[in-house]
Amino acid sequence: MANVDTVFVRTKMLDPEVPPASVAGPIHWLRTNLFATPKDAVLTIVAALLLAWYVPQMLNWLFFNAQWLGADRTACATVVQSGGAQPEGWSGACWAFVASRFDQFIFGRYPIAERWRPILVGILFVALLVPLLIPKVPHKGYNAIALFGSCRSFPSSCCWAVCSGFRTSRRPSGAASWSRSSCLSSAWPCRFRSEFSWRWVGARRFR
Repeated sequence: MANVDTVFVRTKMLDPEVPPASVAGPIHWLRTNLFATPKDAVLTIVAALLLAWYVPQMLNWLFFNAQWLGADRTACATVVQSGGAQPEGWSGACWAFVASRFDQFIFGRYPIAERWRPILVGILFVALLVPLLIPKVPHKGYNAIALFGSCRSFPSSCCWAVCSGFRTSRRPSGAASWSRSSCLSSAWPCRFRSEFSWRWVGARRFR
């Protein structure tokens, strides 16, 4: 019987096989990052135990056992605390108080009719800062000049906008003077940053 040579030419590549779990996938990540050494394994186990003990209590205090609705502080007080609505030994977050005092957390004792002033200052600052932080926004040099150039007058403008709200309110003179001095002291750091920023821009320009 004559020998016949058979020739086979593959026309397409084989599909790649799935890598073993020891070199890819979640198991590989765990072994590489959390259990690479005995020390890492001990630290990982201790951290997992602490999280398992602390996270349920934190979630229970923040959300599950919290008080979400209420008109005053009695909604979050216990029966032994001036006749509150909660049973003795209750412990939880008082989101009703946070909701009722949210404006005070944001603006403090700033007059309600003049709160547009700090809001305007915040909007101007964010509008000038955000384009500088986004990498895809072009013309970073002009953007920096616009931000830092406006900062030369930004502290005084902000101080006028914010402190004028205290002057127009009917507050005691001592409190109003304290508020104005606080605004002035808070404006000086921004003034210093603006001077430094102008020197930095000039050095970059003529380098």
